[in-house]
Amino acid sequence: MKFIIQTINERVTLDFCFELERAQEYWNWRKEPFSITYMSLEELLAKKDILDPDWIPVGTIEFVKAFSGLTIKPINVPTPLLENDTWTGGAWVGKVGDLPEKFKAAMPLYVKSTVSLKDDINGLVTDLTTLDPNQNYQFRLPLDVLSEWRCFVWGGEIIACQPYSGDPLIFPEPFKMKRAIKLSGLTCPALTMDFAVIKNKEGVVMTVVMEAHEFISCGLYGFSDYQKLPLMLKRAWDYVKSTSQS
Repeated sequence: MKFIIQTINERVTLDFCFELERAQEYWNWRKEPFSITYMSLEELLAKKDILDPDWIPVGTIEFVKAFSGLTIKPINVPTPLLENDTWTGGAWVGKVGDLPEKFKAAMPLYVKSTVSLKDDINGLVTDLTTLDPNQNYQFRLPLDVLSEWRCFVWGGEIIACQPYSGDPLIFPEPFKMKRAIKLSGLTCPALTMDFAVIKNKEGVVMTVVMEAHEFISCGLYGFSDYQKLPLMLKRAWDYVKSTSQS
């Protein structure tokens, strides 16, 4: 395995880059070394024509896109889970002109692009006229969020679950998390799925799916498995290369 890690201001700053360095120490100890090359986004762009195609890019989405030239579309909420509000707390994908009445009545809404990752449109939208009428978006009803968690999935199984917002003592339902992953239809060997514990309008506390990501440019929030991390990065990257468009 050969990784190229992004540096920012000549430093390794992203948590998944830093943990990969620690994983390299562990793999060296196991006498199964892998290599790491360091490069800033600016250097990468300047050397784009001479990059080693076997490198596995580890950095921001901008860094990965610049290295590969691939269009990596967001997963957001996996399509099979959009069919029932018990999985999402209320989410829908489509054009703004077709938006169901219950979403219009609940303005403002959380909106995410279905075309590009880290899009500027992602976030709370108070004016629907700012959206492209010809573009599909994911719309989500406002949620009363008690806690949010990132689950790390390897080979279809949860191997870690890290809190990143809210009360870390309010844990999501394990059975529902496992069921959501199985129903999602996602086939990437390494991915994350984010869950929230919410309180609905009736005051019922429930676990819902927030979004999923292939294991590319994913914050770790304390996840630190030095044995699995390099393999997860490699397998996810191999999958993205085989399924994304250039």
